[in-house]
Amino acid sequence: MNTTQDLFQTLSSWAKLFEVQKRALCHSIIDHFDKPVVDVGEIAALAEGFVASGDKWGWPSQLSPLVDVPSTGGPGSLTTLLCPYLLAANGCFVPKVSVPGSTAGAIDVLNLVRGFRCELSQSDMLRCLKFARIAHSSNTSSLAPADGYLFALRSEIGKKSIPALVIASLLSKKMAVSCEKAVVDVRCRHTGNLGIDRMTCILNSRLFATVAKNIGIELCCVVTDIDELRIPFIGRSESLFALERLLSVRHFCDLDIWLLGHLRTCIQIAAEALVTAKLVEKTEEATARIETSLLSGKVKEVFLTHLRAQGAQEGSLEELLSSYASHPREAIVADRTGYLQQIDIEKLCRILRSINGSRPNQNDRVGFQLLKRKGDAVKAGDPIISLRSDGSVVPNELHGAKIEVLRAMLIGEQPTSPPDGEVIAVVRLL
Repeated sequence: MNTTQDLFQTLSSWAKLFEVQKRALCHSIIDHFDKPVVDVGEIAALAEGFVASGDKWGWPSQLSPLVDVPSTGGPGSLTTLLCPYLLAANGCFVPKVSVPGSTAGAIDVLNLVRGFRCELSQSDMLRCLKFARIAHSSNTSSLAPADGYLFALRSEIGKKSIPALVIASLLSKKMAVSCEKAVVDVRCRHTGNLGIDRMTCILNSRLFATVAKNIGIELCCVVTDIDELRIPFIGRSESLFALERLLSVRHFCDLDIWLLGHLRTCIQIAAEALVTAKLVEKTEEATARIETSLLSGKVKEVFLTHLRAQGAQEGSLEELLSSYASHPREAIVADRTGYLQQIDIEKLCRILRSINGSRPNQNDRVGFQLLKRKGDAVKAGDPIISLRSDGSVVPNELHGAKIEVLRAMLIGEQPTSPPDGEVIAVVRLL
């Protein structure tokens, strides 16, 4: 790669490149940006090049402010699924673009609903924004296709955690749909895409905000700790059930401490987004507005309107939730007495992927609901996690999964403190 100008020119000709040229270019990009220090201008140029590989969609001036809440990826969080509805119910328009294929990413979860269209044209997105104030599409051949191609390659060769590429990827999706404001959930964990420890995540968040400013996007980062499981669910159907539970809440006291804690995080992130959008001046005022809209049922109505706008069939959500409730479940019990010291989230996700597959068009055949939290005392024979299957999973698959699940739940003799708060830091440029 010679210059950023060369890179931009090549990406602008993306549709004319042969497959072998695309792959070679993406390998070159990975090699160039996989280093400790990268120039802000080069990251900005890469993001702009991703956008130039496809179309850039613009919107009428009355659709304002345009705001989104993306994340840097990681399991056990509902921020990118719930926060857009909190924003749409409180004066924002949310044009959202996601890469499908994660354990329970927002677009993967919505894809479960019968009839929901995951690929939108520009006219489709405009119609949804006007009708529901939110539109959610997967990467298409029109929207930053080079970014989607590179993301698939990075996943294939184990290069998802290159900060410059994470930043350029997320920013390109905002730019492609003319979303000029965003709050990023920077998910900090030992395998995190933007850092494996708190200080690295904070430093990379400052870089993120700087690059965003360089290309005209006002951006704030909220660094969250997801090394601990923040909701008692892992799986696509499980995430949809949890979302519906939170959207239906009318009193915070009706939620268990696990879900309530994560809801508070989602509200805080959405509040930072309202401040970033300049709809309110203080996060306290934004928080109060969001809580009122949620408890009144306004946010749920936005959600249901959005499902209809993107083609979901009448009654399909209720049908899906009813099917989920009827699936067979098997409680896996503790094999010893002690304290739940660690939940290996990565292992649980690998179990899901091995049975469900990772492609968005595959069925969500199994999922987990945690029955105990880290730090809880358990006795031998106590149920600690529930394994759901949809009836298509053969006995050998279930037997192997149960053995691996038990290995993911570490029980020790010493008491362990429950997880600390989820939000680590809020990073804004002064």
